Amino acid sequence: MKTIKTRLIAIFTVVILVITGVIGFVAIRIVSNELLEDAHNDLQTVAEIEARYIGSVVNAQLLYLEGIAENIVFQHGEISYEEQVAFLEQEAERAGYECFTFADFEGNAVQLDRSGIELNVSERDYFQRALNGEPNVSDVIISRTTEEPIIIYAVPIDLDGQQTGVFYGVREGAVLSRIANEIPVGETGFAYVVNNEGTIVGDYDIDNVLNQLNIIQEAQKNPEFKERAEFTENQMLLRESGSGGYSFGESNRIVGFAPIEGSPWITVVAVE
Repeated sequence: MKTIKTRLIAIFTVVILVITGVIGFVAIRIVSNELLEDAHNDLQTVAEIEARYIGSVVNAQLLYLEGIAENIVFQHGEISYEEQVAFLEQEAERAGYECFTFADFEGNAVQLDRSGIELNVSERDYFQRALNGEPNVSDVIISRTTEEPIIIYAVPIDLDGQQTGVFYGVREGAVLSRIANEIPVGETGFAYVVNNEGTIVGDYDIDNVLNQLNIIQEAQKNPEFKERAEFTENQMLLRESGSGGYSFGESNRIVGFAPIEGSPWITVVAVE
C-alpha cells in the first residue's frame, strides 16, 4: 500500500509540474503578445508571472520530497537499508535528481546510492533551515565535483511525530537559465534571475552563472555596471515587485522585476 502511495505521489508531482509549466508559459505569451500601453507595467507583470511559475516549480519539488520522506523507505525495520538505497537511487534517476541524501542532526550526511558518499553539511543554510522544520530550496551552488550549477531541495524527516533528520535532493541548476531563455520579450528583450546578494543565478549567458557574476561587486571594477548595480541594490534586492530603468554600456534598459516567494531569487525582465 505504501509503495503504491509513493508511486501516486510521484505521478501527482509530475502532473503538477506539467500543469504549472503549461499555465506559466501560456500566461507569459499572453502578456507578451498583448502588450500593455505602459511598458513598465507590462514588464513588471511578465516578471511577476515568471516568478509565480518558478515558485510553483519549487513548491512542487518540495511536496514531492516530503512525500518521499514520509514514505515506507524511512520506516525503521520495514525494509532493509539496502532496499531503501536501491529504491531511492532508482527514484532519483526517474524524478530527475542527481542523488538523494540523508543527514542526521549533526549534519553527517550519506548519499543514498551505491556510492554511499559521506560528507558533513552542518554549516549549509538549506540543512539548518530543514533542521528547524522548514522545507526549503538552496541558492544555486557550483558543484565542486562537476563545476556545474546545482540546486538542493531539503525537507525535515519526521517519524512518529519526531524529527529524525533531514532529507535532501540535488538537481541540476541550469533550469533557471532555461526558464529565463523561454520568456519572449520582443526583439530586444531578455530575462535573468539574481539572488538576494545580486549574483546572477539564471541567464542567457550561462558563463555569468558559472562565474557567479555579482552585479554589485562587478561595479567596483567595471564602471559600465555602475547604474545597473545601483538599481539592483536599491530596487530589486528590496524583494518587492517593481519596474524602472538604467543605462548599461551604450543601451538604456527598462526592466520589471519580482521576488520568487519561497526562494532566494528575483526574476528580472528587460528591454533595451
